[in-house]
Amino acid sequence: MPLWERYLGVPLLRLHDKIYQGTNGRVGHRILPGTPPNLLLHTVGAKTGIQRTNSLTYARDGDNYLIVASKGGDRKPPGGTTT
Repeated sequence: MPLWERYLGVPLLRLHDKIYQGTNGRVGHRILPGTPPNLLLHTVGAKTGIQRTNSLTYARDGDNYLIVASKGGDRKPPGGTTT
């Protein structure tokens, strides 16, 4: 990961995520004008029952929606498993 991304990009994404979730989606639908929109995905752990909220980027593709789950560009998949 480039240094600028580690020290600038990741902290900005974390700040955006905190604001977006903290306002329940009222602030932060888009990080900047012209960037893809975000959504809040609410889930419940199948084993733990713990409620979680994650912000994800999405885009339209005709009648379909594409949802990006990237763990912020981390090398590990979002689920934590390796393939």
